[in-house]
Amino acid sequence: MVSESKYPHPLEAIVLDSKNGVDYRKLCDLLKTGQWREADRETIQVMLKAANRVNEHWFNSESLQKFPCKDLRTIDRLWMTASNGHFGFSIQKKIWEDCGSAISPGKNWTQFCVRVGWWKNDDWVSYEELSFNQSLSPKGQLPGGFGIGWFGYDWVDLWNTDQDGGFLGLGFVSSLSQRLANCSIKQSAFQGLRARDT
Repeated sequence: MVSESKYPHPLEAIVLDSKNGVDYRKLCDLLKTGQWREADRETIQVMLKAANRVNEHWFNSESLQKFPCKDLRTIDRLWMTASNGHFGFSIQKKIWEDCGSAISPGKNWTQFCVRVGWWKNDDWVSYEELSFNQSLSPKGQLPGGFGIGWFGYDWVDLWNTDQDGGFLGLGFVSSLSQRLANCSIKQSAFQGLRARDT
């Protein structure tokens, strides 16, 4: 007989806030069970919904600058809590800052991509090559769908935009890091949340 824990899962303490009424329960359930690949793909979907960009399937600079802080905070807290600080946008932002916050392709951007596991052996790692295993993945590797260019269709240029004008790679990471700062979302906020929850 399997007994259920008398303590709730830490994700259950997170308020699933959304400015535009996005339902984060599926993402929460996927993260709760460690289904990292599926959670990464669901993250793409909920982000598009939160930004009202479902029909476009991509972000531009303006849509990232206006991305709802409530939703960004919810998504980041879910990832950071489920992975014990291993995955999430705020850990990516911290690594991004540690690598010099690149705004153009070059050494700092490559250093960031190496640290999060998106660049290996002098080449880009494809989405299918990611391990989606918390113990094998570098810190900050996920969410990675927009960062490394997975759109649900063909691989696209990582430096600036795809053929439809959507932000990927450097443009996405740089703009999202700025939005995290504007929304006052930091890795340390996660650490404080965990300390209060325990």
